[in-house]
Amino acid sequence: MQKAIKISILSLLILVSFSTAQAQKIHAILCGATNVSDIGSGCKSSMTLMENALTYVGSQTGMEVEFTLLSGNDFIKDKIETTINNLSVGSDDVIFFYSTSHGFNYNNSVSRFTFLGAHPNKVEMTKSELRKFGMSLEHDIYRPLLTKNARLTVTLAEACNTVVDLPAPSRYNAMNVNITKRLKELFLEAKGSAISTSSVLDQRSWTDPEDGGIYTNMFIEAMNDGISSKKEANWDDVFNKTESLTVAYAEKEGLRGGQRPDSETNFHDTPISIKEEGKASTEEEAPKVETKAKKGKKKHDYIAPKIRVKKEEGEEEEKENDSY
Repeated sequence: MQKAIKISILSLLILVSFSTAQAQKIHAILCGATNVSDIGSGCKSSMTLMENALTYVGSQTGMEVEFTLLSGNDFIKDKIETTINNLSVGSDDVIFFYSTSHGFNYNNSVSRFTFLGAHPNKVEMTKSELRKFGMSLEHDIYRPLLTKNARLTVTLAEACNTVVDLPAPSRYNAMNVNITKRLKELFLEAKGSAISTSSVLDQRSWTDPEDGGIYTNMFIEAMNDGISSKKEANWDDVFNKTESLTVAYAEKEGLRGGQRPDSETNFHDTPISIKEEGKASTEEEAPKVETKAKKGKKKHDYIAPKIRVKKEEGEEEEKENDSY
């Protein structure tokens, strides 16, 4: 009888361990200003690219990908905040936040990372609207997500990072045979966090209505490069590659002011032991995630308009500020 009890307990422990391993999940929050008149189409294309990329990640790693899509009328500050606040995450889960929209920054630069213009259709905002709908990628999104204590937190935004002549609100002051293995190194075995903006402080971010944003395409291309490599995959390499690809592509396209992403990564050293694998046949090789920016289209229609800052009702006319 005692032996039977021991066997039952062992079986239960094995079952619980297996269930826990299978329960690892990617919580993907994808946001996009798909309704705005100027860059809405490009934002929609970028969101589709990222959704397809993460779906592929899930299929290759065996992780469940739970999508929350906030686009159209759902792309608004209070819904993004509610989604983040209500997020329930396991200690071995991954949080992947991505947004594509208008963006800006304040003249006192409380964060080098962009502020999102989190409104469904506004392409110009008053000062009070900037404070009402503006979201700091670092302070309003990245830091709250870190409090969820996920194993891995990745936060990305494709948005302009141009400066408006306003101070920030006071509350802010303060693929081949290695593909599956490489993806597991990035999404199953990495521990830490990352935050990235598609352009450095006071610089535009460029998007194409059909092909989506340069940054989104180059991030996915950098992922493809990492997971196809014979070397161990790591997030530092992904973000460094995203930067170099974005800079080179913007230069090739002759985009005014260029574009250079700004990223910060914080990862813990976790040695990974990987079994030796034999040579694989061509059938075992998985296709790379597709990016549209490499299709060889002869002419792109890149735009990076900035939301225009308009006067409050009754406010005296001043020198016109840069829009973002």
